[in-house]
Amino acid sequence: MSNQAVDAFSELDKARWETAARTYGNDHATLIGLLVDWWISLSTADHFALEGGPGYRANAEKGRGQCDALLCCDGIPAGVLEVEGTRIKSTIDKVGGYLTSHDHDLEKIEFGIVLLYAYTPIGHGPNRHFEDPASGEVLAWLVEVSKMVREKPIILISLSKKYQKQTSLDSHVR
Repeated sequence: MSNQAVDAFSELDKARWETAARTYGNDHATLIGLLVDWWISLSTADHFALEGGPGYRANAEKGRGQCDALLCCDGIPAGVLEVEGTRIKSTIDKVGGYLTSHDHDLEKIEFGIVLLYAYTPIGHGPNRHFEDPASGEVLAWLVEVSKMVREKPIILISLSKKYQKQTSLDSHVR
């Protein structure tokens, strides 16, 4: 693992996670922005992000995957970012596709970040809750993809939520 990746991962606690905790509904764009802000704040002189990065060249059956953001340093993509609440397995596959890409512009990517978030509550009444998005099946799949890209780490961030019935807008504004 490169020093850049190690340094970045050790600084993840500096992301503004309180923003995620105070965002309700489908916060996909907010979570992308939170991690892009974190990346750029690590080194405003040479870090930038390309949101809606270019697709990697996949085989004909899989088509092209487009990431949520490429995290770049000195004009070169250093990391691939994916944020997902529903299509988790295909998202992990997509990160693997970027990390194994032979595309000239993407082959220098050193790491991947997958942020999974609870999206849809399940159950009824007092049993209504959000499931942890990083289930055992998801972790097993991440391990399989990681085996294909051993020299390029993938960090998994899982955001869980506590379900609370909303009775009014101010129940969340306090």
